[in-house]
Amino acid sequence: MNRNDQAVAQVAALKNLIEQVRSKEDQWTKQVARKRSLLAQLQENEFVREELTLVERDPGARLYKLHGPCLLPKRRADVADNVKQRQDLLLGEIRRVDGVISNLERELQELQQRLREAQRQLTTPATTTA
Repeated sequence: MNRNDQAVAQVAALKNLIEQVRSKEDQWTKQVARKRSLLAQLQENEFVREELTLVERDPGARLYKLHGPCLLPKRRADVADNVKQRQDLLLGEIRRVDGVISNLERELQELQQRLREAQRQLTTPATTTA
């Protein structure tokens, strides 16, 4: 393989690595946005839980759930259980997304290292012949 063919192959490999890095960065961005959304939902549920503690202090307070155009009465214990379950599910999903983000960051670092090495290989022969 002559130098020109070698350079063409190296440029093609470099372009491929660049596309892989961009793809991983896009995936990382989507997962970070997903985590932010989950954290916002968790915060909303925490707010609901705090409101429930205030309602529990008032024995005459009643809880309702909006279901379509109707307000349906709900028991406090059922509402508290639902909120707790939602929080548990959200925490589990946040842990899962954290794992995905960590894996993507590791893969991205590896790809960036390979990209630097490929760039170095592409520029090294050019500087020695000049």
